[in-house]
Amino acid sequence: MYSKIATSISTKNNEAVIVMPLQQGAYQLGIAATIEEIAHDWQLAAPAHDEFLQVPYLAFMESRPPGDMHFRYLVFYKNNQPKGVAYCQISELKIREALTDPTLSSFRQKLNDTILKAADMNALFCGNILLTGEHGCHFNDEVAIKTQSLLLKEGLETLKNQCKKEGEHISLLLVKDLDAPRKTALHPNLGSDYKEFSIQPKMILNLNKKWNTFEDYLASMTSKYRVRAKRAFKKGISIEKRELNIESIEAFLPRIDELYKCIAEGAGFNVVTLDGEYFLNFKRHFPEKFRLYGYFLAGEMIAFYTTFRNQEELEAHFLGFANETNRTYQVYLNILYDLIKEGIEQKAGYINFARTALEIKSSVGAAPVDLFYLGKHTNSLKNALFTPILAYFNPTVDWIQRNPFKA
Repeated sequence: MYSKIATSISTKNNEAVIVMPLQQGAYQLGIAATIEEIAHDWQLAAPAHDEFLQVPYLAFMESRPPGDMHFRYLVFYKNNQPKGVAYCQISELKIREALTDPTLSSFRQKLNDTILKAADMNALFCGNILLTGEHGCHFNDEVAIKTQSLLLKEGLETLKNQCKKEGEHISLLLVKDLDAPRKTALHPNLGSDYKEFSIQPKMILNLNKKWNTFEDYLASMTSKYRVRAKRAFKKGISIEKRELNIESIEAFLPRIDELYKCIAEGAGFNVVTLDGEYFLNFKRHFPEKFRLYGYFLAGEMIAFYTTFRNQEELEAHFLGFANETNRTYQVYLNILYDLIKEGIEQKAGYINFARTALEIKSSVGAAPVDLFYLGKHTNSLKNALFTPILAYFNPTVDWIQRNPFKA
């Protein structure tokens, strides 16, 4: 049984928003399929420090969702006042298609295929699978951490059951990219059914406030790494770099799509695959905060990278380049340095370099921050096998953490 929250502005007289009791009626849960349906109450409880949980970004994601992805928005109420939010993405997890590692032996590929024949499933992510970091749920400080855990647990179960009533079966529940303190706080109250696992750390470069220019950053390095940087600049000296506006992105859309796929198809694991239209749409929605830079040789685009300014964070978003030009011109290393230059110029607090390529990112100063998933399969037998199967497929990455800075 559900009802509307009578005094809530956004849900009043809005039949699209489903509201159910939580915690034996001490709280209420509002469920919406679009952010517009619940935007007012969402905005009252959403964190001001995270643009990725603000209404404009969520509306952008709805405007052209990748693949079959669709969304649910949870607002947690106490005494009819919004106290927390949870952003949920629902997508079919096509494991065999997602595991695209061409380096595996034919035996390992056949073994994987055998194991994964029945592994495709509908997954509900609390968080954003296009981003690295926790952009899933947020509660007001007045809500105790234990209560947050219990609300989130009950809210996700309620949403799963509601999806079933609507004809959609959810097989997997995942809370994405919790840092160690947040994971430690939430996990005990989510319960033992939720299994803990991690993939790769995110790489973060905290920008020293003394770095007023890129030259200040270079000066803080040891001579070994300054020489390395200058060698990369020399290799890329013939590359023309320019920021693309909406019209230019439209003009280069096929090439952007092609270069993005060069990287995405070799990433090893992709839940969703984007295309060039995603970047164009992002630029249309956020003409100032979202930026796309192209690298050109003799007028031909050989690489691109994108950034998004999220308050103190400069998000290093998706990029694309061809491997042959990367080796010749050290394209990727030049991109990393250009990202740092942009972060310093924008006076960002830190740069989020996301996952992958851990060692080369550490060589420009980024440090790893461990992130964790908490997940459970809705089938108890499959849930028991969840951890060993994840351990089998989770790629182990051997890398050496570098430190380019002077002591």
